[in-house]
Amino acid sequence: MTPEKAKNIYRGASPLPSGAKSLGEYVDDHRRDCLIQLASGAQVVGNAGVIGNIRLKGRPQEMQGGKRRNVYIDDASWGKAAKIGKGNASDGIRVALSQAVVEG
Repeated sequence: MTPEKAKNIYRGASPLPSGAKSLGEYVDDHRRDCLIQLASGAQVVGNAGVIGNIRLKGRPQEMQGGKRRNVYIDDASWGKAAKIGKGNASDGIRVALSQAVVEG
């Protein structure tokens, strides 16, 4: 993405904060925004003149039938789950279960 195109992704009445630069488009399940790097180096998202935190992976905001559960698991298995989930063990467990073949 060209710097000019990245700059045009941020829309709003307010300019980018001083020293900030647009890195490109940020898309997740809930929104489409501009990825912004602040002068401090922190990355945030913004659009329409509003800047906010990047939604980190973890507990989904909503999940049909979902609720918090505790799992007793060894370190090696937890590490594998985190790798499968690209750093998020809970996502890794969900992915592994969705691909598991269950008989009966």
